[in-house]
Amino acid sequence: MRNLMLSALELKNFKCFRELRIEFGKLTVLTGMNDMGKSSVVQALLLLRQSLMGDGPLRELRLSGEFVDLGKGVDILFEHSDDKEIAFALEFGGIWRSEYACRRAGRRNRLPLDPGGESSGDFSKESWRDGGEWLEFSPESPPEQIGSAARAIFSESGFHYLSAERLGPRDSFPRPAELSSVKSVGARGENVAAYLHRHMFSPMRENDPRIRVQGENLSIVGQVCDWFKEIIPEKSLVLSESYQEGTLSTQYRRVGVQEGRSRAHADRINAHRPTDSGFGGSYTLPVLTTLLAAEPGDMVIIEHPEAHLHPSGQTKLGELAGRAAMAGVQVVVETHSDCFMHGVRIDARHERIDRDAVNIHHFMRDGAGQIYIVPLRIRGDGKMSEWPTGFFDEDVKNLMGLLGPINMAEREMS
Repeated sequence: MRNLMLSALELKNFKCFRELRIEFGKLTVLTGMNDMGKSSVVQALLLLRQSLMGDGPLRELRLSGEFVDLGKGVDILFEHSDDKEIAFALEFGGIWRSEYACRRAGRRNRLPLDPGGESSGDFSKESWRDGGEWLEFSPESPPEQIGSAARAIFSESGFHYLSAERLGPRDSFPRPAELSSVKSVGARGENVAAYLHRHMFSPMRENDPRIRVQGENLSIVGQVCDWFKEIIPEKSLVLSESYQEGTLSTQYRRVGVQEGRSRAHADRINAHRPTDSGFGGSYTLPVLTTLLAAEPGDMVIIEHPEAHLHPSGQTKLGELAGRAAMAGVQVVVETHSDCFMHGVRIDARHERIDRDAVNIHHFMRDGAGQIYIVPLRIRGDGKMSEWPTGFFDEDVKNLMGLLGPINMAEREMS
């Protein structure tokens, strides 16, 4: 089941959604103005991820856990709900479907699920199809099949999530007793130093589309350093370890050797701590590490990868996210950055990524205040299939304000 990517998510009476169906590609980008439900889609995935942890059957939704704290049942129930049922459905590869439902929201942070279909024997309804209608698994189906698709994509080692609220500059991080126990950089990037040390000599496969320059620096850490220099010019990354203090650290070094000095001496005097720099490097390093270290079949969810970055760096991150998707990683990004989108579109235009593998969803509200999504596609020339209101159109509006005629009456009133 590991090779089945998430192809769709359906929500019923969850937070701001009465009903929603959203389809996922290899790269899925969630856009739209604030308070439009983008984060709620991410939270639904995180809720299912933390509820599916463990080997036993999924019998309840755990609203408070490792990835997200959503309060109590009444806090996630759509306020205009008619039947009070909260339901989720996941589709994988268009051929496997898992459904979960709860009819008692209540005031607890653990919500019991209703038993699934009579044939499933679990608290979820599992179905499959072979070109036609959905068929529920029979009672004779092997128990390990039930929930296997969801558990595979949300597995401990194959699921990576980076919150918008990442750690700022840190001089050092505690070294775990076993680096092999570090499965990801952590939701806030708190494990990034340990994760990089774990992958110090891990190679990337030949011709991986994420490699910045084919044939050079073919380790994961080497590529992290290459992309870091590309996104934050004139800075390179240095990893170090203090066995005495039991800590790991990252440092930045200004690229280039000072005239008349040896490279070793220049490196030593140019190295400086992350706390002596801005937030850009510290916020970007976990994003780079995750996109480059994730393996084919993994799922990566990143909120606002562009945070604290110059627009040129945001564009490069868009390129890398698309190339990670081409490497077989399923990437889901929530962003407000037009420059990130430009990076995706530029690579699609130059056929470095497959434009048909990119799903872009723009979240909007109708006249009644209900949220809906506008699915967008990238055309062969890099342009968008359409340009709905609020879809990265602020530059045009600002230029009209700067270049258009001045209303003298309004200026006198001000």
